[in-house]
Amino acid sequence: MNGQTQEMREYIKFWTKFSQKAEEILHEYNNLSDENKKKASTEAQQIFMAQGIAGVMEFTRNMALKNI
Repeated sequence: MNGQTQEMREYIKFWTKFSQKAEEILHEYNNLSDENKKKASTEAQQIFMAQGIAGVMEFTRNMALKNI
């Protein structure tokens, strides 16, 4: 039972962190100009359709490496 409890805590911790990061991204998105919001939305749609969440994560990692 203790193993299941630890596993559930880990799972909840993951989704809590995921939710916090999503809120941070939404806040930054809302601060973009309308033109940049359009660009970001279009690019995000293309990435999700082509590669799913793994593609978005890789794209984000590459952008961070470039300090963009």
